[in-house]
Amino acid sequence: MVNPRSTLNISVELAEKLKIIKEENYCGSMNEVIESLLPYAVNENLKFKREAPAFTLIADENNKKEISFYELRHSDIGRTWEVNNGEYGEEATLLFHDTQGAFIRFSNSEDQINVMYYHYLK
Repeated sequence: MVNPRSTLNISVELAEKLKIIKEENYCGSMNEVIESLLPYAVNENLKFKREAPAFTLIADENNKKEISFYELRHSDIGRTWEVNNGEYGEEATLLFHDTQGAFIRFSNSEDQINVMYYHYLK
């Protein structure tokens, strides 16, 4: 689960300048200050690259669950992810993991079972 709050460390000098901008522009919060400054600070379109998932469980076109390498690395052994649309479902269970990789057991509603190894790239 992603934390909706985040922390940004900035220098004391910059914090003082942001406080002045906040007061002069009657902004209610620092978020408003940053939102007002961003359009003037960026001169080009930014592209964000999202990490490809370690694997994706698929029940149908609209019912998918992506599991990231971060989530996989930080899950406890025995953790299970599943997706189901009532007719078809898939499940993945973390059997083992260490600093190098993980073994995952995949099963579906058709009683097909596979065990796969995922190696963590550094």
